[in-house]
Amino acid sequence: MKHWLFIISAAMLSSGLFSCSDDPEDYSDDLAEIKKMQGDLSVKLDSLSKAQKELDKKQEDLNKKQEELNKKVEDPEGGEEGGEGGEEGGTPDTSTVFKKFENPGWTSVAFDGDFAYSMTVVYQLPSDMKGDATSNDLFAAFVGDECRAVGKSINGVFLLTVIGTGNESEPVVFRYWNANTQYMYESLDKIQFTPDLTYGVVDNPKTFKCKHF
Repeated sequence: MKHWLFIISAAMLSSGLFSCSDDPEDYSDDLAEIKKMQGDLSVKLDSLSKAQKELDKKQEDLNKKQEELNKKVEDPEGGEEGGEGGEEGGTPDTSTVFKKFENPGWTSVAFDGDFAYSMTVVYQLPSDMKGDATSNDLFAAFVGDECRAVGKSINGVFLLTVIGTGNESEPVVFRYWNANTQYMYESLDKIQFTPDLTYGVVDNPKTFKCKHF
């Protein structure tokens, strides 16, 4: 509060409230001291302003890191839309060494007996995976561990006729084996078997959203 007393004193001196002397030299030292304190205060205010800006930046960085952490906790696989092999065209992460598989030789159950119903599924590989696709790749549909359809790649597009009993409690899951890389992938989509369902068409196939198996 001392500097305020100097300021008030200066004001009183300039207004003539202190009339003990008409000689400016009598209070020039006080005015000089006031100016010095004002300069010191200005420096301190500048320092506080800089410190506040640094704190604001650190808080902003912390908020961003918290948002990233929240996304990872809520969606550890990157989400169905933008995750591995998702609609946005990204392939599963290949920076990690993944297990390779020999040709699985999938064979579907026969379309007879209890398996009297079917549905049609048409998938295409994400754009980043089409470069490794060959005519020897395999694509299959499973209910549990039971294979319900097998298809081969035609320019990165797979058409499958999935068979079922019509009373399936487990969803249909799809697996893709790449003959070139020998990687196997499993779909993020899980479709409930529905007789006569058409999921995707040749002219507009569904994109295979997947993760490494």
